[in-house]
Amino acid sequence: MDLEKTWYEVSPYVYGTIGVISLVMAETKVAYLSAALLISSAITIITLRRHYRAAERDSIRG
Repeated sequence: MDLEKTWYEVSPYVYGTIGVISLVMAETKVAYLSAALLISSAITIITLRRHYRAAERDSIRG
């Protein structure tokens, strides 16, 4: 597996992990907002990928 594909698959989990760590360590409102954006981005990416892959599987099955 090449580096680009690996990063593509792993990146939302990295964003989510960094977001949770940032949320725990945040001391200001801006830091909380940044952490929340990272977490919501990760959730959105994961959700969109699952929907797309499910649609692809359904179209292949016929």
